[in-house]
Amino acid sequence: MIQSDGLNLFSGLVYIGIASEYMVTSVGSKISSQRTTVWTDPINHIFTVTFPDVPTATEFFSKGGQIRFSADRTGGFGNMQNTSFSILLGEISIVMFGELATTNSGPTGNGTAIGYDNLTGSYQSIFTANSSADQYTADEYSIEALINGAELTFKVTMTDDGDNTYDEGVDGTITSYIDERRHNTTLSPDYVTTNGLS
Repeated sequence: MIQSDGLNLFSGLVYIGIASEYMVTSVGSKISSQRTTVWTDPINHIFTVTFPDVPTATEFFSKGGQIRFSADRTGGFGNMQNTSFSILLGEISIVMFGELATTNSGPTGNGTAIGYDNLTGSYQSIFTANSSADQYTADEYSIEALINGAELTFKVTMTDDGDNTYDEGVDGTITSYIDERRHNTTLSPDYVTTNGLS
């Protein structure tokens, strides 16, 4: 998933001005996790982002680096539960975790004033979004994050709370995508999934 941020995209690089020191590289998906079986209980995609040291991590974010999240659901039955979750993920679009805050590019979702500079050693909620469908407002996509030295841990949770009468379950293929945006002078960290959706 390549994001140009509305700037000129050429050969995988976004050019801001002329000088090379102002280039920003938009990189494709770093890792992803997929599930193809029906689910009703919450499912999690947990992964780590590890830098060589704290100064390298700080530089990544201070120069505009972001960890980016997105997800989609395809296939399966054409029931209201599946449709609701597909719409929810589409309306979130891209979640962007930066130095000072977490925001998203779509019309649905609640970001926070929690970014890299605000992380602690315990999980904090950095983003939540709920379905806008009347029977499925409890269906949720959320992200939590914590930090331990130069290692960040993120937990993406997708919750199917059904229609409070009959829980149809979510099926088809659901995928969690993790991308990054970084300045060309900063180092890309290592991304490792520790708990997949399947």
